[in-house]
Formats: sequence, C-alpha cells, structure tokens
Amino acid sequence: MMLRIFKRFIGGPQVLMMGISFLLPALWLRDRLAIAYAETGFTLLLNSLRLFKLTRYVWWDIFGLGVEKIESLPSALYYFITGGLETLFRFSTVPRQYFFFSGILLFSSFAMYFLILELFQERKRASHWVALGGGLFYILNPFAMNYIWHRFVVSMFGLPALPLILLLTLKLLNKPCFIYAFSLASVISLFSIMAINPAFFVPLFVPMGCYILFELFCKKSLKGWKFIGVTAFLILVFNFWWLFPACLNLQSTVARVPWADSFENVRATSQWTPLFYVLRLVDWNTVRWYHVPYHPGWTEFLVPFLSGIALFFNRSNRKIIFFSLLWVIGLFLSKGIQPPAGDLFEWMFKHIPLFVLFRNPMEKFGLTVALSCSVLMSFGIYELWRRWACRWIKIGVLGMLWVVLLGINVWPMWTGDVFSLFQGIVPKDAQSIPTVKVEIPQYWKEAANFINQDKENNRVSFLPQSPADGMWYQWKHGYNGTDFGSVNLLFEKPVIQQGGPDLPAEDYRKMVFNTAFFSSPNSFIFFLGMMNVRYILVRGDVNEGVMGTPPLQKIREVLDSSPLIQKECSFGPLALYRVPDELFLPRFYALSEVAVAVGGKMDSLIPLSLASCIGRYRAITFFDHQNDKGILEDWNFNGVRGMIAVNQDFDGLLMELKRRNVNGALDLLRQSEIIYLFDQGEKFLTQDGTHELQSGKTERLQCQKGFYKIIGRFSLKEDSKNTFLRYDHRNNLSPSFLVWDGNPVEMNAEDMTLVSPGYYEFLLSHFRVEEGIHHFQWVKNKNLKWDWLLVLPEKRSSSPLPSVHSKKVNPTRYEVDIENARSPFWLVFNETFNSGWKAYIRKEEETNHLRLNGFANGWWVDVNPNSFYNRFQIVIEFIPQRWLEIGVWVSGGAFLICLMYLGLCFLRVRSLWKG
Repeated sequence: MMLRIFKRFIGGPQVLMMGISFLLPALWLRDRLAIAYAETGFTLLLNSLRLFKLTRYVWWDIFGLGVEKIESLPSALYYFITGGLETLFRFSTVPRQYFFFSGILLFSSFAMYFLILELFQERKRASHWVALGGGLFYILNPFAMNYIWHRFVVSMFGLPALPLILLLTLKLLNKPCFIYAFSLASVISLFSIMAINPAFFVPLFVPMGCYILFELFCKKSLKGWKFIGVTAFLILVFNFWWLFPACLNLQSTVARVPWADSFENVRATSQWTPLFYVLRLVDWNTVRWYHVPYHPGWTEFLVPFLSGIALFFNRSNRKIIFFSLLWVIGLFLSKGIQPPAGDLFEWMFKHIPLFVLFRNPMEKFGLTVALSCSVLMSFGIYELWRRWACRWIKIGVLGMLWVVLLGINVWPMWTGDVFSLFQGIVPKDAQSIPTVKVEIPQYWKEAANFINQDKENNRVSFLPQSPADGMWYQWKHGYNGTDFGSVNLLFEKPVIQQGGPDLPAEDYRKMVFNTAFFSSPNSFIFFLGMMNVRYILVRGDVNEGVMGTPPLQKIREVLDSSPLIQKECSFGPLALYRVPDELFLPRFYALSEVAVAVGGKMDSLIPLSLASCIGRYRAITFFDHQNDKGILEDWNFNGVRGMIAVNQDFDGLLMELKRRNVNGALDLLRQSEIIYLFDQGEKFLTQDGTHELQSGKTERLQCQKGFYKIIGRFSLKEDSKNTFLRYDHRNNLSPSFLVWDGNPVEMNAEDMTLVSPGYYEFLLSHFRVEEGIHHFQWVKNKNLKWDWLLVLPEKRSSSPLPSVHSKKVNPTRYEVDIENARSPFWLVFNETFNSGWKAYIRKEEETNHLRLNGFANGWWVDVNPNSFYNRFQIVIEFIPQRWLEIGVWVSGGAFLICLMYLGLCFLRVRSLWKG
C-alpha cells in the first residue's frame, strides 16, 4: 500500500523538485557558515527554544529595560515547533539552516505544483511536467530572488503559504467538506508568524479573496458557501490566541505606525517600481548588491511574454481569466503610485485605514504577481508545446527557455550570491567588508557563559550602544545586521544594547548612554545601578566608524578612569566591567521617600543624580509627559517628597508658558508635605495653596510649617553682580541667608555679588518655615543660567524600611514578599513603566502607580503602623498576559474539538468501508 502511494505521488517531476530544493541550500551553505544579516539576523535559527520562552509572553523582559511585544505573539508557534525540533535533534546552526531553507523551497514548489495540477484536471497527460515548470519557476524567479531570499525577512514564509492557501481554497470550493475547511484554517495558523508584520500577512488573503469573489461572480452562487463561513470561523478561532490580545492593544500598536512619513516612503519606493519593471518581476534597483556583477537584461521579458501567450490562447478558459485578473491586480498594487492608475493607489493609501502599512508595495504584493506568472507561464509554455509540430524544435527551444528562466535570470541563486548586502550598506572607504556568512567567535560564547553563571536577577549593558537596530562586527567571518538578533541571544539575562524610536524608554536610554556617559561619567554609573545593570560589556570588535558609535578608546578611558566601577575580566576584545554593590539596585526594592521633578527635561536627571540629597532617595519621579498632569490632581497621599526642578533660566520658562496662552501663570499645588511646580493646563487645580507666578519676578507658594531644603545649581558667564535667589518671609521676620561650600553667609538684596564665573552650588538648609505665604524672588540676570532647582522636605520617618524578597514566576508575574513593614513605603520595580503592570495585596489592587527614574514602576504601599500585618505578599502582574491565556484556551480547545470530530468521522467512514 505504501508503495502504491509512493508511486502515485512521487514521480519524475517530484524527484526533480526535491533534488533542486535540497541542492540549492547545499550550494548556499557550502562554506559551512551560517547565513545571518539584515532584519532577521540569527533570530530564526540560533536559539529557538529561548525565543519561544520569550515570545509566548506579551512582555519581553530580556529586551533592554523591558518592552510590551504583543505584536510579536504570532511568532511563538514557529518557535514552539522549531524549539521542539532543536531539543529533539540538537543540530548546530548550519544544519538547522539547511533544513529550514530546504523546507521552504520544497513546500513552495510542491504547493505550486499541486495548484497547477488542480487547474489542469482535464489535461492529465502533460499536466505533471507543466506543473513541474510552474513549481520550479515559482521558487526560481527574479522576485523570489530579490524580495524573498535576498531580503531575508519573514516574507520567506509567504513563499509556500500563498500557493498552499489558494490550493486549499480551490479544493474547498470544488468539493466543500470539513476536512478542507480545517486544513485551510490550520495552514493559515501555521504561517501566522508572518502576522508580526501585517503588511506581509494580509496579502496572503488577496488571491484567496479574489478567487471566492470571482467564483461568486461567475456562478452567481457558491455551492459551498456554508463551508466558507465555517472556514472563516475556524481561521478566527484558531488564531484567537494572538488576535484577541492584538485587538485589545490595537490603539497602542496603531500609535506606533509612522503616519507622517508613510506617504514619503511610498513615493520613494515607487520610484523603483515602474510597470515596465514590475512586469518582469524586478524593480529599478535590481540588482545592486555589493560585489555581485549580475545584470540579466532583456531575458526577463520572457516572463510577461509567456504569460501573455497563455491568455491569448485560453481567452475562454475561466481559470486563466482569473489568474490574468489576479496578475493585473498584483501589478496595480505592486507598482505603487506609478502610472497607470497611480492616482487611485494614492487615494487608497491616504484614505483606507491602515493601508499605510504597505509603504513598500512591491515587497508586499509582488508575490501575488509571481504566483500569477507561474501559473500563466505554465499554460503559455504548454500552448507552445502543443502547437509546434516538430518534436526536436519543441525540445530545443523550450528547453532553452527553461534554462534562461530558471538559470540565467536567477544565476545568483545558484552561486549563493543571492545573500549579499546592498551597495549602500558598505561605505566606499570601508577598511573591512562584512560578509553574510557568519560564525560567532568563541570569545562571545565564553563571555555569555561567564555572565549566565551569575544567578542574580540583573541586567547586562553593551557598549557601544547600537544607534538603531543594526550592528557591524569585525569578526573573521563578519556580521552586519540586526543587533537584537545576534550575540545577545547567547545571554540568559536582559541585555541593553540598542536604541529604537518605538521603545517606550528610549528617551531615558539616550539620556543615560548618549549624554550622561560623556558629560557626567559618575552619573552614568549611578544610572546603571538604578537600571539594575550589574555588568557592562565593552564590545571591542565592532566597526565603530561605520556604525556611528562612540570611539572605543574614549569608552575605555571613561570606564577605566571612574573610581565607581571596576574591571572584572576580558574575553578577547571584550572587556567586562562590574557595577559595585553600593550603587547596584535590585529588580525590586523599598523606599520611604521619592523625590518629585516636574516641568524640566529628561537631561535634568543628570545633575540631579549627583545631588547629595538624592543619594538617600535613589528614586525620582519625573513628569515629562503632558498626560502625566492628571495624576497629580487625583493623589491625596503624602508618600512623595516634594521637588521642583527647573533646567532653564526662569524668564525663558515664563516666555514658553506665555506662548501657550497661559497668561504667564503657573499653578503650585500643595498636598500635605508635597510641593509641585505645575503649569496650568485645561483647568486650574482646586486644592488649597494654588497661587500665581506674577510678572516673572515672584513665585508665591504656601508651605506647611517644618524644615525644608532648597538646593540648586547655576553657572555664570562672567564677573558681574548677580542677583539670583532671595528667600523672604512675607512679614520679613526671618532672615535671608546663603550657604557657600558649607559656610553660611548672610545676604541682603543690596549685597549679592559673585566674584568669579563657573559652576556653583548653593544650599538653603534647615530653615524654619512658619505657616503663611512665602516669597521666592527671582531677579532677571542674563549672565545667570539655572540648571535645576529642588525644594525638598526634610525626612520625617524614622521607621526602618521593610525587607523585600522577590520571586520571578515568569516575565509577566512576580511574587514579592514583604517583611517588617512598620510604615508606608514605596515599592520600586525596575522594569519599563507600563499601565498594564498591576500590584495586588491580598487580591486588592494598589492604584497609586507612578513612573520612577524616568522609566521604572513604583507603587505607594500604605501600611498602618498599628497593624499586626507587617508581613505580606505583593503580586506584580502584567494584565495583558491574561488576554493571551484566554486566547490560548479558546484556540487550543477549538483545535482539539476539531481533531476529535475528524477522528470520529474517520472511524465512522472506516467502519462503513469495512461493512
């Protein structure tokens, strides 16, 4: 029986397709080096098991300071399958890549082969060899070479998915039954990894949808319309596990789409795709790869020529008409705003929601053109074979056509040069040239093993930081591609290594690594400790000049000269530094007070970190977003220690507010012991103690009686008389004084002169403030520039902080045990702030949630000092993970029910057949 099945499905055409599918990857990997570059890097093959453990959660804690990655959920199924195979077979990277490439080619060619057989039902004799040509052309055409293999992104999965989805759609409409509906929904779910980029995933449904509409138009009704509905329902349910959280997070995802630049992008990419080129499955930019002298020229016109022959001789064939229409639709979508009908595409791009995702239309819709051409060319060559009388002419001419189409037109696929860098990637004056065939050096693996042995819950920071998503390593077999998908996959700890405009803590990362590192190295080390960074790994093997990274020599000088950090060891060109215990903060810790900064910029944190008073706070909440204003109005607890931060000269701040039509008014809000500097938004605050900043001279605020500090830093341009800050009680009963270098100096309005330019710090310390209105007078002086100003209450609480012990259940759930909590405190969680993080004590949510240190989460835990419950557990949970868990139960349950139904049907048919 197995022999009969083998003979039925495996013949000469199938053996030839299998041979080419296994031969091409062998040629590509003949150097026994893995291929890794571009946007994918090693992510598909290096450590699938670890990536599965990462992608099955909606929060990625190993990516920098942590980031919400709901849009990456569809990749979890792929990593689940490949991670299981990786565990089972334990192949190294190169064999894994070989079988991956071979599988893509094999499934793509076979899917197209059987699709054409489905269309050639009435032509049994020649159909297999015609289908063979279509299957081979589908995997060996200019579009697949340029946009699938050379681009090296998730569009590789679209190569087998597109014909397989269309094949199952044809079978479902020809013979409606549940097995085809189930198979179609399962295939779409299997290839849902492409949904991490919806611009690649959505075009998979274009041929399927067009064929259903075409059949409906031709037949006026569909015999299996019920099963089409069943299929749509199964597609929705099988993919519910990632669709449900994605839909609930749609607003956040859409907000990250670069709407402003989208049309400029499509205008730029459309310049490469005139119809004259798209007809040949190429663009104007093909092929401009580094050190690949390949220009096939006019032979590419065989593609539209042979496709046209199929339409000419089969004008009455309904299926040929469909693929001709699909060809036209694909050409229209692929050419972008190029004529003809470019204005229609522009209108669609500007008015259809989310159409901006298709900023590179040829890359997204060109596969539809390639699929249509593969079918039409098969019919076209068949018509030439059928109409030519001389057998030898047919064999010679058509054989030469296939050599040109499958060989000359895609010669880089046979040589392996298809995997190459664009010419613009490699500067003309580059000293070394990166390759796409990569081998990670042994010293990187040694460094990763050393750090992985440390079981402390901490982070690793790479220096230099990647300015975007790419990094160029100067290895023997070099690497140039995504930084995330490279050596960081060797580490089991979170790695801070790169920037990105869509990262929620990017402003903070820039401030730390781009500004603080060079302007204030001590602040830099301070911030690393606040970020839970234990190790700094200086990667001395990057191409610093090309990537725009800071000079390695400068990085080494800064780190080696700092007394706050120590060098641990070296691994080849890698140098490992360790942040000392006195500066390192764990993932969770408790504080009695938090300093509050309102109104400045992110860079204000740099000088603030050096202030002696901040040392004991070790946390600053920094309101640098407009939406944060509402938080202040709702809070009525006194766990915040007030701080006012101004990082520009006073009159400049006032003028900025005037441009906002606030009439020069600022609101100062007092809540218990808190003093805020708060600019007026849509409404005045209603709490007591709200006052105006009048005429840029006098700032009035009402203070509760007690002890306060006022701390500031300013600079002078030249010697001159500078009236800077004067404190006066309203009734002048208390004196004004200044402290220079710890020595108190009384000052009067008439005698405030500084004798030398430079930076100064002053401290008004431990002065008594009685109830009433107080003035802080600021007199304009162009030679005086303020960096920041703080107003801090003196610490009142003498209760010891509670001990904090945390247990990581998974990246979205932590259990924090609190012991000896005698008074209210702040719980700080060193993970990127997100409103999805919730804290629960005895299943009751703590609502006082605040961004700390510019990036982290903080909760005010109100503990009754007289309570006996000074030992309890706080559960920290990222709520969107619940959405995924609900979706997994729904999708998994539906899939199992369908399998059980099919099993019962099989048993029933088997019993009937035996009977």
